[in-house]
Amino acid sequence: MIIYIDGPGGTGKTLLFNAVLNSVRAEGNYALACATSGIASILLQFGRTIHSRFKVPVKGLNPHSYCVISEKGALCELIKKAKVILLDEAPMGHR
Repeated sequence: MIIYIDGPGGTGKTLLFNAVLNSVRAEGNYALACATSGIASILLQFGRTIHSRFKVPVKGLNPHSYCVISEKGALCELIKKAKVILLDEAPMGHR
């Protein structure tokens, strides 16, 4: 399921995101918090940039660029276990 949240600045989106993350984690599940920028990521509890979390290349993007995630690596296992993957500031990312 994909849910998109939109609203002007100051309407409580980050508060909502942190409430969702806390709720999922309180049940003992995994919740990954990511954002397209470092500033947005520090506002999320245990947030990281999408480049850091999913190994998205920062420089030299081209049509043949891809994320390097090993099928048997720890990151792959973490992604599989996640009940929620939250991406803040999604429209700000490069297509």
